[in-house]
Amino acid sequence: AKSHIEALAGRHIISGTGEGLFSPDRNVTREEFAKMLIEAFDFELDNVSTDLSDVPKDAWYYKYVATAQELGIVNGIGDNKFGVGTNISRQDMATMAYRAAKTAGTMIKRVKPVEIFADDNDIAEYSKESVTVMQQAGIINGVGNDRFAPNDNATRAQAARIIYMLYKENL
Repeated sequence: AKSHIEALAGRHIISGTGEGLFSPDRNVTREEFAKMLIEAFDFELDNVSTDLSDVPKDAWYYKYVATAQELGIVNGIGDNKFGVGTNISRQDMATMAYRAAKTAGTMIKRVKPVEIFADDNDIAEYSKESVTVMQQAGIINGVGNDRFAPNDNATRAQAARIIYMLYKENL
């Protein structure tokens, strides 16, 4: 994902974790991924708000989560919560990325046949279309052994690759 990371960093869509490091294997939180998507697609809206109970108005991520919710990219995790501070799962990353691409009007080209993963039954119903379309487009892949690992945490490198693949389609 090095070339993807460098391209996105050069456009100020993603940033490092400090001291010149990107930390590609570190997990991505839900709010970090929302920020990456909003900035990649230049979705920032003025005067957005959210009533999600775990998203305080003075938090650095407030406008990103509020914008993502306003645009239908995120719905939260239930109980009126966004899931701040929790690592994003691979299926939620695929879902948010797919919704962002649709909102931006990005044409996602399906270039591969559908792959039925061995753990397909573990993919949540709300994510199935997103995972399928993103897999067919070659934007997201399995993790090996014919598995998608929908509930595994997504890494910063995986997030950067997905955002780059969608971003370049939107140029």
